Amino acid sequence: RAKAGAQPPAADALPAAATFEELKKDPLGKRMDLKFTAFDGREVDLSQLAGNVVLIDFWASWCGPCMEEIPTLRASYKKHRPDGFEIIGISLDSKKLPFERALAEEGITWPQIYDKDKWVEDLTDKLGIDDIPAMWLIDRKGIIRNIKAHEDIAPSIEALMKEK
Repeated sequence: RAKAGAQPPAADALPAAATFEELKKDPLGKRMDLKFTAFDGREVDLSQLAGNVVLIDFWASWCGPCMEEIPTLRASYKKHRPDGFEIIGISLDSKKLPFERALAEEGITWPQIYDKDKWVEDLTDKLGIDDIPAMWLIDRKGIIRNIKAHEDIAPSIEALMKEK
């Protein structure tokens, strides 16, 4: 959901999406394709979110540091979503009940996928995600700008939200 009046970058102005091999080597400055059906049935297509700042949150309900970040994410989502901020959650949970409980108890409303079919495990292997929490920030042009956003999440989001 792009900011009212904001126009996403023209498709021909965007660099081609990087391959998973390129992203695994060094994702910064690259664009990636990511499409999936979220847990709640929403279709998620990263390319359709051009014009928004997007945070990809690799997390799990069993990960204490991941859960400690949720209040900050929830506050940032509430504050910045009207101005074009989206979060995509990629949970490494393999059991549905703890995943669903975390969504409900933490008030997580952004689209999520969890690892019931090992799709996420394959994706994280391809991207070189071997430790969570991992948060990637993508600018309004669809370019990966920060792959360590969990270290200073709120200021990182603020900085990208100020860019046009």
